[in-house]
Amino acid sequence: MSLSHQVVVAAYHSLPILPTWHPCNKHHGHDFRITLELTAPVGLVTDDAGNQLRVVAAELVRPGGPLHMEELGYLDGGEFHPRADSQWLAAWVHRWVAARLPEALGAHLVIQVQAPAVDRMPMVHRGTAAPEQPDVQPV
Repeated sequence: MSLSHQVVVAAYHSLPILPTWHPCNKHHGHDFRITLELTAPVGLVTDDAGNQLRVVAAELVRPGGPLHMEELGYLDGGEFHPRADSQWLAAWVHRWVAARLPEALGAHLVIQVQAPAVDRMPMVHRGTAAPEQPDVQPV
């Protein structure tokens, strides 16, 4: 059984690993489209799990939440991540969401992140029990 929820959040970052002449080297913002998908056996995907997924998705992007208008490079608090791109963000969102769901569900969670202005395809991070699919899927 599958449940999914999609949110969009404005956030910013810089990618100092790029040359200084590159526009992404400096602080700039994107609207990130984030899809949270839970594909698990029927016994695990309950109405309660669906409600929890919706609540966690809303908390993720609400004003004052961990992503809304935040600098992605500092999401882990203090230590700067110079490669805070969509792929890195998909893994971060997976860890953050999985920590707020019942323990068994995190392994079945798939996160897709795309900044449509720059990413041709979404970046995907999947839990250990998530169904096998190509790592890059069209949206």
